[in-house]
Amino acid sequence: MQLVSIIMAAYNAEKTIAETVESLLAQTYPYKEIIITNDGSTDNTPRILDRFSEQHPNIIKIIHQKNMGQSIARNASIAATSGAFVAFMDADDIWAENKIERQVQYFSDHPEISMIYTEGMTIDEKGNKLNAFNCSKEFTGNCFETLFLNNDIIGSSVMVRKAVLDKVGTFTPYLRACENWELWTRISREHQIDFIDEELAYYRQHDSNMSQNIDWMIENRLKAIRHNHAQYKDIVANEGALTNEAYFRAYRGFGGVYLGQLELKKARRYIALAIKHNPKSLRMYLWLLQAYLGKNILTFVRKLKNIIRPD
Repeated sequence: MQLVSIIMAAYNAEKTIAETVESLLAQTYPYKEIIITNDGSTDNTPRILDRFSEQHPNIIKIIHQKNMGQSIARNASIAATSGAFVAFMDADDIWAENKIERQVQYFSDHPEISMIYTEGMTIDEKGNKLNAFNCSKEFTGNCFETLFLNNDIIGSSVMVRKAVLDKVGTFTPYLRACENWELWTRISREHQIDFIDEELAYYRQHDSNMSQNIDWMIENRLKAIRHNHAQYKDIVANEGALTNEAYFRAYRGFGGVYLGQLELKKARRYIALAIKHNPKSLRMYLWLLQAYLGKNILTFVRKLKNIIRPD
């Protein structure tokens, strides 16, 4: 059996970290190590982690550092790994007990594959199942161009061959969100990705999810697009068209969220930027019209008829 290194960054995760670690310890695959970097937590997270490490010294290693952000904390965990595979975990998610076993077996059966992600479910703060990920199977094979444009891969479902990370590098430190997307894109440039259509990972939704902070996600998604542009502009022939489409999809997504929330000033801004990158999109003009109707009229019209709304 080959060793699997499970890596995690934890920051003020006292409400969920114990359940998360228990789900890692419960894995049916026995040959594993768990490396968690406490990223300067100010709550009870460090004490909870140290207690687990004392109870399982041969499996769990804890790294304590000042708060430097998730990417740097994850990289610290990766740097301490010894396994042939690296599995990514967030401090509030959980796994089905056979997740590692299924992915290691898949790697064994498909030596051409370098990264695997899985299907799963979102859960609420109490662990109740909500919705399936409904992962897009388009992020498989040689999917660099597809990943350049967008990412639907749930980070806690991913396992990668360590040799691939040694080759392409780890998380980009200055990206404090969308860092998964950038790394998956970098991996897909020269390596194949595949998908296991089984419910093996559970992503917890709660108010403190980074993805709930729209302005933060916008800032970092745009950073990731600019980073990809700089990284690939001289080596990918159609990089300009890909970057333009990536900006269009980003601005369309931002505009749709704000239109749905009736934050119409922000909606108009991002929809206009989407049109700039794709002036042929009729849907964007319809959205822009809605954004100029005003909250009262738009709310009234929506009650009367289910007009075109953001996806």
